Amino acid sequence: MQHRDDLTRMQRDLVQLLSEAELPSARESGLKAGDLVLLNPVRKSKLHGLLGPYKVVRTLKHKTVEIASLISDQVKIVHEDRLMVIPENLELDRTRQLQATDEEEYVVEAILGHNTKNKTLQVKWLDYTTPTWEPWLNLRQVELAQLYARDHRLRWATSPGGR
Repeated sequence: MQHRDDLTRMQRDLVQLLSEAELPSARESGLKAGDLVLLNPVRKSKLHGLLGPYKVVRTLKHKTVEIASLISDQVKIVHEDRLMVIPENLELDRTRQLQATDEEEYVVEAILGHNTKNKTLQVKWLDYTTPTWEPWLNLRQVELAQLYARDHRLRWATSPGGR
C-alpha cells in the first residue's frame, strides 16, 4: 500500500509541476518521435487527470500521433489535441512509476527464477521487497520476462501462445 501512496503522491507532484510550467499543447510544440507526453482521457471524469506519460513513436496524417506505453507493449493512435508534452528533464524511471498508477499496474524490476512444472516466474517488483510467483501468461508481454525466458531457454514460454 505504501508503494501505491508514493506513486499517487509522485503523480500529484507531476501534475502540479506541469500546471506551474504552463506547458504548450502538442500542436504548439511540434511533436517528434521520442517526446514524452501525457494523454487527456476522453471518457474519464475531469477529476481523474491526465494519463501517462507515453512516448511518441511517430506522427501521422490528420494531426494524429502514435504513442507507446512506457511499461507495456500497448500502442495507441490519438489526436494531437489530446496530448501535452512533458519536460525533457523528467527521469524515465520516474515516468514509468507514474504511468503505473494509471491502470494500477506494477513495474517489474527483475525476474529471479522460474518453476517449469507450474509455468511460473518469480518476480521482483519495483519498490517492493517480497518477490511473488506469477503465471507466465500474465507476464508474456513484459520485456524482462521475455528476455529471461529466452536466456533460460524456457520452451513453454517461447513457444507460440506461451503454452
